[in-house]
Amino acid sequence: MTARDAGDRIVLVCAIDNLTKGASGAAIQNMNVMFGLPQTAGL
Repeated sequence: MTARDAGDRIVLVCAIDNLTKGASGAAIQNMNVMFGLPQTAGL
């Protein structure tokens, strides 16, 4: 018997979040300040 039997599987899920970095995150934060919302809303 091997370390991996037939039928075994590995599921890998990855999510990359670049919204909070760079100009797009800064734009959302500035818009929230302009409208009186919490700075982290929508991030």
